[in-house]
Amino acid sequence: MCRPGSVSYSEEACVYLPDTAPIINELQQILETGSRWECGGLDPKRGAGCYGLAYWAFRRVGIALPVTAEEAEHVFIRVCEPYCAWDIVLVQWAPWQMERHLGLLMAPSWGYHIAQSSNGLARFALSHPLWRRGLRHVWRYRVFATLTEGVCT
Repeated sequence: MCRPGSVSYSEEACVYLPDTAPIINELQQILETGSRWECGGLDPKRGAGCYGLAYWAFRRVGIALPVTAEEAEHVFIRVCEPYCAWDIVLVQWAPWQMERHLGLLMAPSWGYHIAQSSNGLARFALSHPLWRRGLRHVWRYRVFATLTEGVCT
């Protein structure tokens, strides 16, 4: 039997994910005090880009990701549903645009992102039409993707 806070895909195997509650509490405080978007920024309290939010959150739970999204590509693996907390959502708002955007799931259906359009931190839901329409891929930190369930082949 898996302990609370883990994701279980079978009785024999559990994936233990970091607790999201402290991160959610910090992000809620940042939402209340305000934040700003900053291209390449890595701290939502001072200014961050979309990848900077993921970098900051993972670092808060002791996981050091590479500094840029391009460098981080090798530490994530593409996954299919079911999604879980700590997955990275890749969206592309318009198919003709090259620009992509990242959000960090804090639960299977919702998370946070930092965007220039919102000038800072905002919460999102995968059920929102904009996110549902723009969803391209979901990525999971390789250490959390030790089971084949959800991994796209």
